[in-house]
Amino acid sequence: MRKKSILLFIIIFSLLSSIAFAEENNSRWFWINSTDTRTAYIDKETITYDPAKDMVDLWEIINIPGEQKYIKIKVAIDYKRNMLAEKSTFIYNYNDDTPVQDPYITTAFCPIIPDTIGELLRDRAAELTGRDEKLAEYNKQQQNIKEQKEKEKQEQAEQKEKAIEEQKKAHEEAIKKAERKTNVNTAIGILGSLF
Repeated sequence: MRKKSILLFIIIFSLLSSIAFAEENNSRWFWINSTDTRTAYIDKETITYDPAKDMVDLWEIINIPGEQKYIKIKVAIDYKRNMLAEKSTFIYNYNDDTPVQDPYITTAFCPIIPDTIGELLRDRAAELTGRDEKLAEYNKQQQNIKEQKEKEKQEQAEQKEKAIEEQKKAHEEAIKKAERKTNVNTAIGILGSLF
């Protein structure tokens, strides 16, 4: 009976700790997933999206009430390659505001495995940043820039062709003028020799 009471106390305390954490940080942290031992959130205030790289940088927090700690993880998500990397990890005890950096962290990108927290992070981050709309807008801008450059290149080619055509015309006019002058001089010479 005593073991059941202790277990019930731990469960209730863990649940209340999770609820308290979520309520205290409701405006900042976006809930993404919960299990019976931990709850994961994304920091809405620091999440960023770069459409040129199609990448998101975010802070994830994992609250582990049963262990009286939470973990903050800096995550990078590469949408083009469907990969993510944990850039840094800090572990906090509930009673201590001094973080301890996790020495086992890797910064290498790893594939996002289906039906995992990584996939949830990727999808929720896309929603929070408006990734699809921003990427579509970025691609449209890039297409417009490309079309503008092609148009400018075409205009330059047309101007160059026009300049060459004008030079050719001017050269032909100069030749015709020289021929007329030669013909006039020849005619004057012939006429002068006759008289």
